[in-house]
Amino acid sequence: MIKEDGLSTAAKFEFLDEAFKEYNINNSGFEDSLMEIFFEICQTKEEWEYLVEKLDEHPSKWRKERIMIIQREHLHDEELTCKSACKSLLPEWITGTWLNFILKREIR
Repeated sequence: MIKEDGLSTAAKFEFLDEAFKEYNINNSGFEDSLMEIFFEICQTKEEWEYLVEKLDEHPSKWRKERIMIIQREHLHDEELTCKSACKSLLPEWITGTWLNFILKREIR
C-alpha cells in the first residue's frame, strides 16, 4: 500500500501521530524499524516537514541527526542543515542570535 501511493497525506500524518506515541517511549525495541517505516512513507515536502516536527518534539542527538539527513537529502535545504549541524555542535549559549549572525555572514 505504501509503495503504491495508497496512503493519503492525512492518513500518513495520523499514522505518524500514533506511531510516535510508541516511538517516544524509547524502549519499545523497534525504534529502528519504525524509523525505516517513517522514511519509507514520507514522499512529499509536507510529509518530510511533518516528520521533522515529530522528531523535534523530543530532541536527542539521534533525532537531530535524522533531521539533518531529512533536511539535506529530502528537503534539499542546505541552510537548515547547516543551522542544525551548528546547533548540535556548538554550546547552547552560542546558538540563537550569534548563530544567525555567523550563518548570515558565511552565506553572503
